[in-house]
Amino acid sequence: GGVWSQQGAKLVGSGAAGDDVEQGYSVSLSADGNTAIVGGFGDNSFAGAAWVWTRSGGVWTQQGTKLVGSNFGISVSLSASGNTAIVGGSQDDSSVGAAWVFTASAPAQELNWILRAPANSPTGRYLSGMAYDRDRGEVVLFGGYDGSNRNDTWVWDGTNWTQKSPVNSPPPRQVSNAMAYDGARG
Repeated sequence: GGVWSQQGAKLVGSGAAGDDVEQGYSVSLSADGNTAIVGGFGDNSFAGAAWVWTRSGGVWTQQGTKLVGSNFGISVSLSASGNTAIVGGSQDDSSVGAAWVFTASAPAQELNWILRAPANSPTGRYLSGMAYDRDRGEVVLFGGYDGSNRNDTWVWDGTNWTQKSPVNSPPPRQVSNAMAYDGARG
């Protein structure tokens, strides 16, 4: 129920390169709704990018320059605090795929994003599902394709990836970048 109303102008990040940027293809909000990350996988001839925004007094402001990677921005997720972001790139490394984790070294309003790349990580892949578990403060990654369909589950705690072995894991599959996490079921 209720009536929905638009909050400010549409968000269009600066520094976009090209005609088919696809800003808004993927979007994630912090728990308080005041920090957003917006992916645009078509930026710069499909090199891709992501833009971080914060809202104060009802006004959205882009924070810093766009984040870039390689075939980057097809999926994005933001932590509850808004100070950790994960950005997927399904076509990185000849379609092996990858995910980049960034942390803000200061509050989101003073961003200096740092790429996190620990040694223990899931294989590069695409068509995996990611969701944020607010209760635990973790990102959950499932499945995808890295040359074969995967059914592995990984958890990012903000510093490290840990592979999990759930008792009832679904069969290997490609998730097509969509997944929801049910905290009540763990």
